[in-house]
Amino acid sequence: FQDDPAGVKMLDQLPHDKVMWASDYPHPASTWPYSKRIIEEQTQGLSPELKQKILYDNARNLYNLP
Repeated sequence: FQDDPAGVKMLDQLPHDKVMWASDYPHPASTWPYSKRIIEEQTQGLSPELKQKILYDNARNLYNLP
């Protein structure tokens, strides 16, 4: 999900290791340069572990990055 409050609301119905946040940078419809603010707004109330998973870990695992 990108700038999509429904993406966060559906987390209880989705496998947490299959959900990723995206900015769609550098496309004009991306969240940049407001990505940090949007992330903070949309992940309020999520545990630090879940934030780590959807903001970093899931993409890292998908692309086999160190």
